Amino acid sequence: MTQRSNRRRPGRATAWRQRAFWTIYALAYDALWDAPLTDEVVAAVEASIEPGEPVLEVGAGTGLVAQRLARHGRRVVATEPAAAMRRRFQERCPQVPVSAHAIEELTPDLVDEALGRGGVVLAVHVIHVTEDPVRALEQLRCVAGPRPLVIVTPVRGANLAQLARAHAAAGRSRPGVAGFLLVHALLAPAIALLGPRPAPRRGTEGAEGSPPPSAIVRGVAEVVTLSSASFRASRATTRDP
Repeated sequence: MTQRSNRRRPGRATAWRQRAFWTIYALAYDALWDAPLTDEVVAAVEASIEPGEPVLEVGAGTGLVAQRLARHGRRVVATEPAAAMRRRFQERCPQVPVSAHAIEELTPDLVDEALGRGGVVLAVHVIHVTEDPVRALEQLRCVAGPRPLVIVTPVRGANLAQLARAHAAAGRSRPGVAGFLLVHALLAPAIALLGPRPAPRRGTEGAEGSPPPSAIVRGVAEVVTLSSASFRASRATTRDP
């Protein structure tokens, strides 16, 4: 039986806020993340998927991960709904097809068209910045079908100091880490006013230590970044969906 996509479009005010935030964030994105830490993220992703498998990267930003995967010889296709981010993606990766589909707009047919029979669906540092992380992950699990679904998330509760230490541990220079912190400070007002506002997790409102989305949605492989040991594969559920 064909699985249906769980579509739910954001309201007009939410859509305007999201568009404004990602337009601002796109200006600083590469200064923040075009760094050795992203190389480590890609190495962790490569270790989590089979060699040679094509990848559909969802919410691909300015193409930092897609570019690196393509350099490793993978066939990559991508989605990025934010127009400002997508323009920078197209400048960086003109050889990688990228569509404007948001997570809620993806369907099994679109994923089949992008990847064919096999492949992997990948979301790097995307789920935790959606308005409803559980719903977003359910949607991706639905449209991925029998394919592996791999997500990369920061360790829960990660703060700016942890981010800076992770950049330094990955080999970013001291001026580079200082620049990272400065750019974040300049972005702070936009993040506070316009940034993502995840909804409380279903069934866990007000509960401390509530489970991450990957513990609620089955059939997900998760790579957790910014832990004390840099990167680790989580014990996320991997039962067939």
